[in-house]
Amino acid sequence: MSEEGYAPRTIAKPFRLLKQALNYAMANELITKNPCMFCKPPKRYKQKINALNREERSRMLDLARKTQPEPLGVAIELALTTEMRRGEVCGLRWSDLGDDQTITVRRAISSGEGGIYSKEPKTADSCRTIPLTDTTYERLCAMRSDFFRTMDEFSVRMYDPYLLGSKEPESKPYHPSLLTKEFTTFCKMNGFDCTFHDLQHTFATMLIGSGTDVRTVASYLGHASVSMTLNTYADVDPEAKIAAVSKIDAAFDEPTYLRYAKEPRKPQSKAIEEILVSLTPEQVEFLLASLQKLGV
Repeated sequence: MSEEGYAPRTIAKPFRLLKQALNYAMANELITKNPCMFCKPPKRYKQKINALNREERSRMLDLARKTQPEPLGVAIELALTTEMRRGEVCGLRWSDLGDDQTITVRRAISSGEGGIYSKEPKTADSCRTIPLTDTTYERLCAMRSDFFRTMDEFSVRMYDPYLLGSKEPESKPYHPSLLTKEFTTFCKMNGFDCTFHDLQHTFATMLIGSGTDVRTVASYLGHASVSMTLNTYADVDPEAKIAAVSKIDAAFDEPTYLRYAKEPRKPQSKAIEEILVSLTPEQVEFLLASLQKLGV
């Protein structure tokens, strides 16, 4: 599989299943040895997270909103403000938009040899309800009103249509491959260097960099554990690291030499006078004798 170009993470899954199956065979005395015990899968290397900085993500969101209600613009806004994956965005229906300013992920659209199909989200934790920002919620509600008003004008009856789907009685979802193709073109035209999946990384690093606790970020991402989130997003937004530098000094008491440096200095003549007053007559005589020897 390595020779065929598969990533170490992809290879690890079938290797683990094969090892478990052969262990079961050993337990039932079908084989005497597990060949997987004598080999190791390729070492997994942590991939660098590509996340947009504040300026880039703000510019992308602004450009995306200008293209709405086109599906691509709405998909970009949802990814940037809710971290939804590509298939989850394509699988949204209007019934998933709640009146309590939330949107619920119940399905995902995937593609295969036979075309596109609806499936359960990536994991059990991926089925989640996500709060929406005020602006995103208002824009989606306006889109929904316009959509159903148009359908009523043309007497088109639709049953729970897809949020980004086609405007026809049998609503078809936004094709994930088409979303990728259009997003790639959008990025090339506007000078962005990222994939649609990188918007999920952008959302996560943005929250962690702003001080959001990791457990909340994990629930947004649909991760099964907090450790998964930490392992993936240990390197947060560079801007957050720069901001953290100011907090490092605040965690320590001010160095003694800095405190002395900030104290107002006395005039030199005043300081000499204070020293002479503090000396005993014997010390003064010794000091004068020493100065005479030096020719001062």
